Amino acid sequence: MVRLLKASFLLLSICGLSFSQAALEQKNRPDAASLLQQVSKKYRDAKAYRIEAVEEREMKGDLFTNREKATMVAGVASGQRYRFEGHGPLGSAVKISDGNAETYYHPEANEYTQAPISAPNSHTRPVYYWESELSLALGLLKTLSQGDTLLSPVYLPDSVVLIDGKAISCYVLRGQSKYRGGTSDTVTNVTYWIDKDKLVIRKKHVHSEGAIRFYVGHSSEDRTTLFPVMELGETSAPDTLFLFQQPAGAKLVKQFVNPWEPRDLLAGKPAPSITLRSKDGSRVTLQDFQGKPVLLDFWATWCPPCVAELDNLKKIKEESPVRDLTILSIDEDEGSDTGDNFFAKRGITWANFHDDGEIWRAFPSNSGIPYYVLIDANGQITFSKPGASDLELRDAIAKLATGRMKGPGE
Repeated sequence: MVRLLKASFLLLSICGLSFSQAALEQKNRPDAASLLQQVSKKYRDAKAYRIEAVEEREMKGDLFTNREKATMVAGVASGQRYRFEGHGPLGSAVKISDGNAETYYHPEANEYTQAPISAPNSHTRPVYYWESELSLALGLLKTLSQGDTLLSPVYLPDSVVLIDGKAISCYVLRGQSKYRGGTSDTVTNVTYWIDKDKLVIRKKHVHSEGAIRFYVGHSSEDRTTLFPVMELGETSAPDTLFLFQQPAGAKLVKQFVNPWEPRDLLAGKPAPSITLRSKDGSRVTLQDFQGKPVLLDFWATWCPPCVAELDNLKKIKEESPVRDLTILSIDEDEGSDTGDNFFAKRGITWANFHDDGEIWRAFPSNSGIPYYVLIDANGQITFSKPGASDLELRDAIAKLATGRMKGPGE
């Protein structure tokens, strides 16, 4: 009986001690608003840092549920060195500076651009759709520095965040985000898990509800971000983080292909060996035009843009800086005589050839007609594009003329 009483007393003492420690800790901690100000200031004052983030998103409406996952890296050090990465459902992008050169890398295309840091290409380059997560990475530090803008923040019960198997004891605070435009009925609450030892954010949850997107009606969105790496200070990142290690097969390009335009699938390749059959039964091959540049025009009478461009092709041929430019039209009409009869009525004098599908097959395109292929005098394709404008065609021909006037080896 005495032993039982001693055990009970010991248990009560431990519980009392734990309760006293928790009560003391709560008494000594600053109020929620003051703690967020202290944490936010650390991020605003950070001149060097390394942050890695994993974000899971879920958006729900009456008729849909969308889930996404993205990862981001943000690192900055002295000497104009930085590294930002964004990987998400639309693609990936990396921006790196070693202090001398700035590199953008597009992993899916395995291409990169590079420019001296004194004239970073970010000032003139377009923003591509796959860089949406990169934009978030670039603004990651600023976003974390705005915790003190929450309205009426309050403490929630302390919690533990598990990162790489390590339990991190955290303060948990929640507040309402300020209205920043958009639909006025949307309410957003933000919750932070703040490392008690380092006073840095290790987890963030954003819950929004209302007409988040005007075109889907009432919906809710949850974004939960875990920060496996959260280091502030000059020694937070190794020097290797800011070096671009060129992946195998990566290609240096002047500019990434505009994602909203079809990619040129043929430029730089030799023209295929094909035979063209005219109405009178005669046959010619592309190799018969060796020594002369050739512009192939894939068209059809049922294609209004194709017909409209024929007059422009006339002018291009008359005004071309390449005097011996040959235009060959290839019609995709059903009838074998349809294209030739149309040419005769319009008084078009260059050759037209009917295609049963074999010629089109030899020039793979990622779109429809009108489709233009420019071949130089050596039989190399220099330009191909569906729906190319008059200006684009003239520019491609002018570049060809410049190359021809220089001559080989000049």
